[in-house]
Amino acid sequence: MNWNWPEKTAPTTDASEKRTLGKGVFKLCAGCGTTHKADELTTRFGVCPQCGHHHKLAAPAWHQLMLDDGQLDRWDEDLQPADPLEFTDDKPYIDRIAASQKKSGHNEAIDIGSARLDGRPIAFGCFVFQFMGGSMGSVVGEKITRLFERATAERLPVVLLQASGGARMQEGILSLMQMAKSVAA
Repeated sequence: MNWNWPEKTAPTTDASEKRTLGKGVFKLCAGCGTTHKADELTTRFGVCPQCGHHHKLAAPAWHQLMLDDGQLDRWDEDLQPADPLEFTDDKPYIDRIAASQKKSGHNEAIDIGSARLDGRPIAFGCFVFQFMGGSMGSVVGEKITRLFERATAERLPVVLLQASGGARMQEGILSLMQMAKSVAA
């Protein structure tokens, strides 16, 4: 009997040989558990080809799906969120805003503007859930108000896609007042 058996070692790879797929290449379907290429789901507007489950869509996907040529002529892009209460919990609210702007690519939780739907001019709004859960702060309330006021002045129908996490707690009563303000518009 040979007591000098070879030692078992785990296979090694050079770090330069490792290949990564990158974040967001594949997406797991919450309906059936099947893995799909993310770009395949994007071209299908988030509908799983296996089971038909509908995944959440980001604002740009809604623009593509709803609007002629996916074009939105944005209004009031200069409106920027502020921190009037100087709110801080784990980190300052102003830092949370900056992180959400970087993550979502939007300056606030709603896009508004004019567009065409089946050739007809409309006023269009779409919440950006990727920006702080689509929560409603002062700027969101102001943009919704301006959307409806301008649409009324220009006699345009309004299409507003809602995907909100509710009032933004970091703005306190100011965010709660936006609900009444936007409803009044």
